[in-house]
Amino acid sequence: MEKFLKVVGGKVVLMNIYGNKIRTYYSKTDALRADWFSEKDETVIIQLSSGKSVIINKNASVVRTI
Repeated sequence: MEKFLKVVGGKVVLMNIYGNKIRTYYSKTDALRADWFSEKDETVIIQLSSGKSVIINKNASVVRTI
């Protein structure tokens, strides 16, 4: 099943092609953009409104702040 990332109100959620939410990666409200860092490992890189970027794993834990 295909999955994609969506930024909704500053939060990053993982959704399937039917529009069902699978997982919330980032729940604060300052995300501007989200891209796959590693789709195989389900890690995401998120650009924040402060200019920083964070890498988050599939358990919603911050791996690295850039």
